[in-house]
Amino acid sequence: MTKMAANFLLFSIVVLVLLWPAGAAVGQGSRPRHEAPSAAQSSPPGSTGPELSLEEAVNLTKPGVVTVIGRKIRERNVRPFPGPFGRPFFFEPPAVDRAAAGIIWDREGYILTSQLAVDGAETIAVILESGRELEAELVGADFLSGLGLLKLSEPGNYSFLTMGDPDEVKLGDDLILIGYSARMGQTVTFGKLAGRGRQLPGLGSESHLEINTRFFPGSGGGPLIDRRGRVVGINFINLPDLDVMGYAIPAPVVAQIAEQLKSKGLVDRGQLRVLTQTMTEDLAKGFGIKEAKGALVSEVVKGSMAEKAGLKPGDIIVEIDGREITSPIELERAFLYRPAGQEVTAEFYRNGQLTSLKIPVERLENRFQDLMSGPAGSAFPDLGLTFKEIPEAAARRLKLPFGSLYVDQVAADSPADEAGVMVQDIIMEVNRQGFASRNEFRRLLSESPKGDPVLLWIRRGDRNMFIQVENR
Repeated sequence: MTKMAANFLLFSIVVLVLLWPAGAAVGQGSRPRHEAPSAAQSSPPGSTGPELSLEEAVNLTKPGVVTVIGRKIRERNVRPFPGPFGRPFFFEPPAVDRAAAGIIWDREGYILTSQLAVDGAETIAVILESGRELEAELVGADFLSGLGLLKLSEPGNYSFLTMGDPDEVKLGDDLILIGYSARMGQTVTFGKLAGRGRQLPGLGSESHLEINTRFFPGSGGGPLIDRRGRVVGINFINLPDLDVMGYAIPAPVVAQIAEQLKSKGLVDRGQLRVLTQTMTEDLAKGFGIKEAKGALVSEVVKGSMAEKAGLKPGDIIVEIDGREITSPIELERAFLYRPAGQEVTAEFYRNGQLTSLKIPVERLENRFQDLMSGPAGSAFPDLGLTFKEIPEAAARRLKLPFGSLYVDQVAADSPADEAGVMVQDIIMEVNRQGFASRNEFRRLLSESPKGDPVLLWIRRGDRNMFIQVENR
């Protein structure tokens, strides 16, 4: 841990002790606190108001922040392993509880939290600010954003949080991160906005806010609060190669995801099936346009809606339904949360002339959907991971080594979690050695002495990387 990270940790503990009441502990309180709307939602989202002190902003948002506990018993691994005297034995993973922060989304008792803490759980408990524990059901989960939506079992008029506009937060402005730590419970950390529109490895074109402080492990799903007490994002992830940076999903994106989860239990993402490249000054001159902006179409997928609508290579897309397109990544984001079948108006330059077409949105298919929806994988508790074997046909299609393992689950606060391994990562090598099956992976792992680091070579999205995980 760096000196800066250590200072942030100490500061967070002090703030936690001073600002967070003992009533947030599990099991305290005698009645559910179905509170009247607090100041946290007395103004409409995006409303302006005076800036508060950090303590006032924390106190304003406390009634709308919860702790979520997902309780799950892992499925028995039906594959036998060699035992004494040649007798097979079955490895049965222990029961695992996961916890995360969450926010009350609306008065009806919908809860937004981390998908990893609740997806696949046998039962889910939500701890209100009063200390009351209530049961909740999973409405839907989204793997790409890492968000899950719950519904409290007990009806009531719950205090919920106002969603703000992250574009109103300037770079360097103070932000408050409310999260969860398995060791200390709910936590409060302060940071500053360091960037916006960040694209993270393996997460496609999703846009994230960057904050110059790390979250506590397990803080995914907690709110990122501005100085007016509004939620401008949901805590998402720390990247292992950045020591003091955390990332959050912007509030407008959270709202789109939550509404889809609430209405249909999943998130449909759209796409325009074309290949594009960034415009340069030289390309702009070559195509006879004044500004080097937009997304230059280099290829249109055969049989796609884009081809049927008349889009061609060499077209330079500059606007989608009035939204300015300055780069290929902005073009992807313009389609990301549009439902399949919806028509959009694309404005583009062709032969130096501005023209337009109506193009239907196509669904963005998840290449790992069949693995996500299948039975539970094999647990490797020493690392805190659960894997699924990738079928040979899928490995060939995705150009992966045969025997590669798909990361199905990552236990909170486990060695893998602390090292930065993520759900949907694909393990291709361990300690620079390939393997043909999960049993061979287990053998290679067993050859690494306890306490020594294990070097994993993984595929995340379209990027390969090495991650070192402690073998406990």
